[in-house]
Amino acid sequence: MSEVNIELYELMSKCEVHIIINKKEEIEMWMHLPFYYCEEFVQAIGINSFDDGGLRCLFQDNNICINDMQDVIEMEGHLVSNYKNVIDDWNEYKDRVLKIEEEN
Repeated sequence: MSEVNIELYELMSKCEVHIIINKKEEIEMWMHLPFYYCEEFVQAIGINSFDDGGLRCLFQDNNICINDMQDVIEMEGHLVSNYKNVIDDWNEYKDRVLKIEEEN
């Protein structure tokens, strides 16, 4: 199995991607997806990804902020840390992310 979904990884590299660790010490990740990448996003994650109620998102001025990107990544059996090169604020949270992933 690949460490990343290459289509998703390439798309994320074109977008603004952020991560935080919440008060429950859980990883939260979101991506600002320009509208013109919507079809590419659906193709990258597969239409079946929307079967269980879809994804939380927020329509903004020139993009869609897709919340719970960590769930999108983890449902494919991948680690958030495998996407570190496309996360804008990775260096700020890398130690905590790696610790959380190691514990799980």
